[in-house]
Amino acid sequence: MSQGTTGSLSAISKSQGAELIHQDGALMQALGQAFFEVQALEHVLACLYGASPHGLGDTWSRELRRMLYTVESGGVEKTVEELIFDLELPQDHWLQLQQALYLREWVISGFFSEFGSRLQVLETDVGEKLVERMRAASEEISKAVMDLQELVFQREMDCDEPMSEQVQRAARFYWVGAE
Repeated sequence: MSQGTTGSLSAISKSQGAELIHQDGALMQALGQAFFEVQALEHVLACLYGASPHGLGDTWSRELRRMLYTVESGGVEKTVEELIFDLELPQDHWLQLQQALYLREWVISGFFSEFGSRLQVLETDVGEKLVERMRAASEEISKAVMDLQELVFQREMDCDEPMSEQVQRAARFYWVGAE
């Protein structure tokens, strides 16, 4: 797009009380941060599988992907239940994980369902509220990741044999596949 075209689009958008999303980039920054936190959540769950008291073999990676990427009614509740059982999560992590998974679902899917068709042009106040909402989601997911990472560390420290290699192998297996 030429410089003249971009300028005229900006003038038209501002004159209509809307702002092109690429002009300040705050929403894209917030969305990028949220996607980072979503990946961190998946990573820490893979690490927890590496530190899991259950010997789940090679099936856990496929199961985790199925749980996280299968859209079905009641999907988040079912995912949380399965994760609680598979990973033997303490009760104080249950609601936090459920909320983090709801927010994860909103970031990777719900956001685009709600705003995807009008993402090019958003009213300024809608864009600002959306940035706040995305940042709040990032912060909440990040808190869950930090707390779950503490659980991974605790399980490593409580184990008689070094677990860090097993945890690292689990994370690599989830992201890359069989070694």
